[in-house]
Amino acid sequence: DAETGGARNEPAITLYEAPQDRVPEGKTVLSAITMAGGTFRIETNGKVAADVFMLHYPDRIVIDLPETSVVRDEAGKASGAVAFDADHPYIKSIRYSLNSMNPLLVRVVIDLKARQPYMFTVDENGAEIRFIEREAVKVVIDAGHGGHDPGAISASGRYEKDLTLTMALKVYELLAKEPLIEPILLRSDDTYYSPSQRAAMGNETGAELFVSIHANTAPVKSVQGIETYYWNDHSLEFAQLIHAALVETIASPDRKVRKERFVVVKDTVMPSVLLELGFISNAQDEAKLFDPSMQDRIAAAIARSVKQYFDIP
Repeated sequence: DAETGGARNEPAITLYEAPQDRVPEGKTVLSAITMAGGTFRIETNGKVAADVFMLHYPDRIVIDLPETSVVRDEAGKASGAVAFDADHPYIKSIRYSLNSMNPLLVRVVIDLKARQPYMFTVDENGAEIRFIEREAVKVVIDAGHGGHDPGAISASGRYEKDLTLTMALKVYELLAKEPLIEPILLRSDDTYYSPSQRAAMGNETGAELFVSIHANTAPVKSVQGIETYYWNDHSLEFAQLIHAALVETIASPDRKVRKERFVVVKDTVMPSVLLELGFISNAQDEAKLFDPSMQDRIAAAIARSVKQYFDIP
């Protein structure tokens, strides 16, 4: 079984239950928090669109229940802590509160002693959080160029280094929300690292995937399209997967997956790709790649491809 703490068919233990005699008629409230093995169930007595996400520093899982209230205790408090085993290996505490009155929002927080991968499902009566033993995979996100090296210069005079950093930050933000992925940025500002430094830095992380983000240029301004580069054979599968996703998303000409001795894909030990998202020397490609909504779609395609490669739901 993949879960921490036992099989999913273990009897559920009720950690919190709303006192039924104080539930307001016709109101949706947090009704129960239960645990069965490594699975936690947060329930309401009516329909709700739960939202589950992770926050860090300190690490905690947040479950928001909109249009939901909390049954106040005898002292009138609309918050509380759930009785929980202090010796649990990774859960510090579980707490709940009426986070907002207008609009109504209940927030349940699972405070963690240590970051633990989890999966979640949401249904009309709450959410289920399932902690699992599978370790998070490390993925390096490399924003090409930086510092004194602007990279390609676009048709209107913009720099590749700024585009690649913007894209890397967007991809990082998406992957950071995934419990089973630990993204690593090689640069988060306008810093220059040589290709050999980038490869060495990536190798030192012990990551299982390396994604280098770039944009292309050509002396002939009509040239446009998407290219994906790899070198080592174990990189080909991911290169083909992510290239197909980018071609579909960006809808520019498909200039194919190519094998080339670029340092960042040649000297990295893990599967590695170098993405050329388009030719910013071409006005059409430039307009697409510097458009924030397209950047969001590209970042989502990259994140989706990473999840697909590692078989993460």
